[in-house]
Amino acid sequence: MWQRIFDHEGIRRLLVTSSIEEIQAGQTECDPAGVERYFRQVRRFKEEMMALIHMSAGAPARATELISIQHENDSQAQSQRGVFIDNGMVVFVTGYHKGYKMGRRVKIIHRYVPREVGEVMVYYLWLVEPFVPSLQVIARRQCDYCPWMWQPRPEAEWAPGEDAAEEGEREEAAAMEEDAAEAGGEDADAWSDAEEDWLSGVVPQTIEAAPRNVDGFGDPDRVRRVMYRETEARSGVRTGVAMWRNAYPAIQCRFCHDPSVREALDDIYEAPRAGAGDASIASVRARQAGHSPRMEEMIYGLLLTANPIATMTEQAQFRKVTIDWHRMLRFASSWIEHAVDADLEQRRQKEEQRARQRRWDRIRRIDIDATMTQLYGAEARLRGIQRPALEAMVAQVPRVLAIMRTGGGKSLLFMLPVAATPGDGVTVVVVPTISLRQDLQERCDREHIPCVEWNGKRPLYHAGIIMVMPESAVTKAFGRFIDEKRTMQQLDWIVIDECQVILESHADWRPEVLKLCEMAEKEVQVLYLTAKLPPSEDPRFYQAIGVPEADVVRFREATTRPNAAYRVVEYPRGEEEAEVSRLVEEREARYPPPGQIVVYCKTIEQAKGMAEVLRCSVYHRHVGDTAMKKTILLRLTRHMDGRPDRTGCEEGEERCDVCQGAPCGSAREQCRQ
Repeated sequence: MWQRIFDHEGIRRLLVTSSIEEIQAGQTECDPAGVERYFRQVRRFKEEMMALIHMSAGAPARATELISIQHENDSQAQSQRGVFIDNGMVVFVTGYHKGYKMGRRVKIIHRYVPREVGEVMVYYLWLVEPFVPSLQVIARRQCDYCPWMWQPRPEAEWAPGEDAAEEGEREEAAAMEEDAAEAGGEDADAWSDAEEDWLSGVVPQTIEAAPRNVDGFGDPDRVRRVMYRETEARSGVRTGVAMWRNAYPAIQCRFCHDPSVREALDDIYEAPRAGAGDASIASVRARQAGHSPRMEEMIYGLLLTANPIATMTEQAQFRKVTIDWHRMLRFASSWIEHAVDADLEQRRQKEEQRARQRRWDRIRRIDIDATMTQLYGAEARLRGIQRPALEAMVAQVPRVLAIMRTGGGKSLLFMLPVAATPGDGVTVVVVPTISLRQDLQERCDREHIPCVEWNGKRPLYHAGIIMVMPESAVTKAFGRFIDEKRTMQQLDWIVIDECQVILESHADWRPEVLKLCEMAEKEVQVLYLTAKLPPSEDPRFYQAIGVPEADVVRFREATTRPNAAYRVVEYPRGEEEAEVSRLVEEREARYPPPGQIVVYCKTIEQAKGMAEVLRCSVYHRHVGDTAMKKTILLRLTRHMDGRPDRTGCEEGEERCDVCQGAPCGSAREQCRQ
């Protein structure tokens, strides 16, 4: 690792201040500020891994259990290494629990993480963890290393610092202990809860030492803060440790007992001995959470079932329960061959086939005319190629290319199907410009169609349409989102608006757009929309999207407009600004205010210079934040109802002077819809 840093000048400057000659002479000096920045990144990474492991490894551990995991054995530690690889899966083994201090009774619990999470942990332990101590030696002169993933505070301080919600859990456990005593029985796990109640009153007498980890001490309060931060940032819901420990069994209860999912659950997971299987899973899930089935029932509301006869080892049972949770979270690795037997895989495929058939049946039942009337009124009618294109989409034609004039109603081709099937699926719309995305979102809002912008840091719920820029559409995060929706049979259509941009892109201008051809490989219907694809460019377009011409159903209408004219003006080199000024003055005389003239430039600098010459407003991507851009765009397009793609009056509107053919008219003052 050090050799790679020395060989890479950019990385070396971030951490090392020594020259190449000094490094070769063995005199390496680190940049303290750079090292501390790196340590902060390690701290943030480990906190994110803490939250990810806590939520993906099956029944969630208590905070004190989570921070008791060691990644290597250590002579000064009382426990052993707790990170292993078992049959291709990374497993975290916790030995500490809240009754350990009193009775020294150890509960060994195996918590498996999905392969997607385990690979990240393996890379960390392989590359980052050995590198950090060497930085500690050079930068901090520290030779005492820590074997913990998240170094806990001295053990005596763990109980007083637990989450307030966990305090309530302990009080409930104490009440249950009294109930058990009155009933003449004794629950071992309830006794452990009572032990921790005793521990919570112990005042620590030790003096806290400096942490050996670069990320500081871990304690229940820190785990709670990390969970709050990560869950709120990524899901919009602030979830703490105790809340998640309650939510996990509640989700399992819903998954097992909700009538809407019961049939699918029986088809996929039902064992030949259904009753014993359900009881076994409930018992193992309770033990993985760190308490008995009785405690699980009385705290979290699970039904108390008969104790089954165990036929598997406890570790294998923990693995089975955790993999079941991974499947519920839709981790692709949970369905790989080593984790799924042939019978379960066959039942899963049958259920997916039924879900796919239900989705196709739902789309085929779309009533185009009824939805059109619902959206735009009884007088609304489909125009041009809208009807045949919509019928092709409803018929699930894999690839549809619609070439329509600007303002001809291209957006209706994906808005109408989504409006006809609210809440049932997701349509992804790839748009090349921010202004077009904002305009489409406003249209969807007016028609009460759920539409959101893609956000890679936060899941998107209850959205019928997801708008995404081409550069974001080809990222790994969006690819995982698409694959997840496709696996769940929730991805209806992928729409690429202004698809001619694929031909306009090259290595020096928006090269990521060229990767949009990958959309054709998602095994879902793709709709291509454009107004700027002449017939001569069709072969090149089919090659760019990676689809044979025979596999594309094309609908084309005339894209010319009666109120649009083109003219080529020649001028001497170097007199561009003067010629543009002359043309603008000429057009201003013909179309006086409130008529508008738009001058397009190739670069931002050219646009700024031309705006100074013409003494007019300028609009480009760096003109301001999103709110300012929207304000400027609305002001510039106020005569087009704030719609930048308006090129003429639409059906039912009062026709303006230009559309009426007046030779020297002005833009209309107001447009009635």
